[in-house]
Amino acid sequence: LSTIEELACTDGIRPVLLGRSGEVLYLGPKPRLFSKSQRKSMSVRGGGFCDWTGCTTPSRQCDAHHVIPWSRGGKTDINNGVLLCPEHHRQIHRSAFTIKMVNGKPFLLAPRWLDPTQTMRALGKARYTTRNTNHMNR
Repeated sequence: LSTIEELACTDGIRPVLLGRSGEVLYLGPKPRLFSKSQRKSMSVRGGGFCDWTGCTTPSRQCDAHHVIPWSRGGKTDINNGVLLCPEHHRQIHRSAFTIKMVNGKPFLLAPRWLDPTQTMRALGKARYTTRNTNHMNR
């Protein structure tokens, strides 16, 4: 399942239900991909690099990752997105680590067996806080 979520996160996969003869019975909606403007905002927030602390991969080479997966109702907005290089993107999908957003900044949470205190550690170089700008759309 983590591999499917990882592919859906970056490759624009659509769910398809096929009948016995291979006919398409259901073609799901297109995944919501982050816009160029959203990616730029996340890049500024992360200092121009992968949001993983210590990673020097430029943000232009990173994947936009939904913190709460789109397939599970996560929104495609900057308060639910981080930019991760392909290596760290695979790592977050294939490990027990999770990312949480707190006041517009990404934090890494280690699994309980590794960190019983569940201490959240700030990711990357997040100097800026993203704010909900829904009031601008009215």
